Amino acid sequence: MDFSRRESFRLVAALPLLAYSQDRRIILREEWGARDPNPDPHSVLYTHFHDFDLSLLDIFGVMGCFDTNMLEWLAVHHSGPGASIATVQQIQEAHMNNDKSDIAYNWVIDRDGMIYEGRFWFVMGAAVGASFESRAQVEEHGRLVNPRESPNYGVLNICLIGDFTRSEPTVEQKDSLYWLTGFVSRHFLSIEKERVIGHKQAYLIAQERGVTLVPECETLCPGGIEGVLDEVRKRFGEEKSYKPGRDLRDYEMHFDFRERSAIRFG
Repeated sequence: MDFSRRESFRLVAALPLLAYSQDRRIILREEWGARDPNPDPHSVLYTHFHDFDLSLLDIFGVMGCFDTNMLEWLAVHHSGPGASIATVQQIQEAHMNNDKSDIAYNWVIDRDGMIYEGRFWFVMGAAVGASFESRAQVEEHGRLVNPRESPNYGVLNICLIGDFTRSEPTVEQKDSLYWLTGFVSRHFLSIEKERVIGHKQAYLIAQERGVTLVPECETLCPGGIEGVLDEVRKRFGEEKSYKPGRDLRDYEMHFDFRERSAIRFG
């Protein structure tokens, strides 16, 4: 489907959702006021349908159209210098003003540990960068003919707000990160703990796929938080990485149908 020819898309279907507890919650896109993504001719969806059409959502729902097993990596980012106190709205605005169709990350964790839903998991992200090979595809064909040559393909992205070349994530951010990555490990089963990386380790993706990162991919992101990433890997795959307090509701992923009114993606 040529997404570039459609100005907007209504998604009224089943999405992976989270139940809320009293001490932490996921803030959905429509709750934090996310902008509708711009049309993107390079958009890649994690689907096995060769001729995907939005009408298929009415028949199969999100979980029938898109495949969590096509996600193989989890990359952790920081918002970095100049954006250490940015809001998720400001991050989305900056990304969309920099030729991205939407916020580049799937989730953003603020300094208080609140988790904001970003780009939908079934739309390829834009946070890792390009390879010479993927860039050549776009220049020659106007789109990604072989998406696996893009380092962005198959990667979920979590961003922590802050500049961790100068400081550490807050206790609240770490706690939310550990819970969120545990959530990912339970619902995206093709991601193994060895494939949990910081952004600056994207060369591992490139090496596995036999492609070369463009120079712009060189980065210090997410700063000096190797100890935090080690703890994420240590906890990754545990059956329960977060235990709610007494009388608090646990988080669960739901695959049933719920209408997300007027949500659009591109």
